[in-house]
Amino acid sequence: MYKYLIILFLGFVPFFLKAQHSLNKKTHYYDNVNRYNDLQKALQHKADAKELSLSGIDNLPPEFYELTHLTKLTIRHGLNKIDDRIENFRSLEILNLIDVNLTKLPIEIKFCSNLREIRILNSKLDELPKELFELPRLQILVLKNNQITRLPCDFEDNYSLKELNLKFNKISIFPDCMQRLYNLESLYLSGNPLGLIQGKFNMDKGFRNLRTLSMSDCQLESIPTELTKNISYLDLSSNKIKDITFDDVQNMSKVTFLSLENNPLTYLDEAVLQIHSLSTLQIDMNDEIADALFMSSRICVSYVGRSYHRRLEEVSACGKKKGMIVVFLYEPIKKQK
Repeated sequence: MYKYLIILFLGFVPFFLKAQHSLNKKTHYYDNVNRYNDLQKALQHKADAKELSLSGIDNLPPEFYELTHLTKLTIRHGLNKIDDRIENFRSLEILNLIDVNLTKLPIEIKFCSNLREIRILNSKLDELPKELFELPRLQILVLKNNQITRLPCDFEDNYSLKELNLKFNKISIFPDCMQRLYNLESLYLSGNPLGLIQGKFNMDKGFRNLRTLSMSDCQLESIPTELTKNISYLDLSSNKIKDITFDDVQNMSKVTFLSLENNPLTYLDEAVLQIHSLSTLQIDMNDEIADALFMSSRICVSYVGRSYHRRLEEVSACGKKKGMIVVFLYEPIKKQK
């Protein structure tokens, strides 16, 4: 009999531990909550929640702002507004807002001093408070696919932010005040109608740690030399760049990856292929730049577009030889008339 009791007890232990874990877990999911009253009732007695995920709620009840122990908050769909009571979330570390109707953030977000990551994606955000750039622990700020037209400049010097992603907004000017993000390592600006980079940038001081720069589809007509001195990963694809001269690349001594495909290139200075650190080049194949490419002994071709029929016997195969530049030859995209 004792033998069966022991077996029964041992069989019960895993279920007990699982149940105990469930009780201790502070994550609460309320997805597809479409009624204000339903969410209000659900949040009662949840003041100890550490993580909260909401979906399909337009307006937040007062009970929401009483969850002062939250460390991670995710809201998908709906959400018309976050009011000044966001200052209650002083323990919040991660904020994710996805596919929401939010157009502005309250300046009281400055009191959320433990925030490390903010992601606001596919939403209607059109204005940024300067306080967003003054959060002392914020390292990742992703504001991809919003309606932002300009960036604030009156913020204090920032030494915490490492990644800034502003892809697919409506920013036409990238102000030089952004170089006061002194420890920024990755900057993503693709899909903004920038055209030209204006202002005075000092890459020995501001942006001295910037290593990744993504500026695809920014309507650029030339390489933004103001920003490229310390860059190792540079994406300039899908712009309007026609000529790349010695002056464009003379300070690009650290670049390892360079993407130039889908630009109307007619001139490529040999200095590009003499960048000692360069190991990968993505570019469209055309007759204007073919000679500059194939005359270099550092070139090895890894990919060739299907419609390109030039003989490549003189080009080295890509192997493990050090110092080679791996080239990806793409087919130019035909623009529709």
